[in-house]
Amino acid sequence: MREDLVVVVPGVMGSGLADRDGREVWGLSAGSALGALRTLGGSLRALELPEGVGDGPAPDGVVATGLMTSFHVIPGVWTPVQGYSELLRFLAAKRFGLTVDRSHAGGAPQGNLLVFAYDWRLSNRFSAECLKCRVESALLRWRASAPQRREAMVVFICHSMGGLVARWYLDRLGGAEIARVLVTLGTPHRGAAKTVDQLVNGVRKGPGPLKLDLTRFARSLPSSYQLLPEYACITAGAGALKKTTEVELPDIDSE
Repeated sequence: MREDLVVVVPGVMGSGLADRDGREVWGLSAGSALGALRTLGGSLRALELPEGVGDGPAPDGVVATGLMTSFHVIPGVWTPVQGYSELLRFLAAKRFGLTVDRSHAGGAPQGNLLVFAYDWRLSNRFSAECLKCRVESALLRWRASAPQRREAMVVFICHSMGGLVARWYLDRLGGAEIARVLVTLGTPHRGAAKTVDQLVNGVRKGPGPLKLDLTRFARSLPSSYQLLPEYACITAGAGALKKTTEVELPDIDSE
């Protein structure tokens, strides 16, 4: 992998987000997660998307700022998450010899470890388009940085929903032509049954009076619907199972 471009794509909620004024709304520090608890989910509910977003960009001007790297834990709300610090350290160790790409930051040298942060609220198809632009421009620069890199390919290392973003790029947007391998960690390739429960029954996190109701927030995200399972998982009597497309589910936006 020393001569290839390695791209890390995080999972849902794995990228920090900032509003159009640059203020952190979902962040790289534990403080933003604690802020969500103190305001009973106000900071997350403020990230609700309007109807009709589809495969388009964020209408509220929110942008991704970077990967979640620090330790987050709120008992009863978020389970302990180490973030992506350990993965990046592992890849940058001597065994692989990768260097984080900071060429976008004022003339820093080209690196071959690219971290792709994205707005995890939006359609995975839109995020895949953004991934295509970022990866292909970075690969051109990496190939041009040294003669031995002219045949460099891309290695994708993706966590959770990030694997779905990368797969859309590889399968539908021509990414397979420049990819050497796709590695996915915990990616729900056929969807996640838990998503049905969250969209139909609601999302409520936290203990007692501090419980957060994030149902409207979850139902507003195109990415939530793209995590719905493709396999039969709804009980339909007499031991039969049906797909989500074969039954009418309450509070599911069919569009």
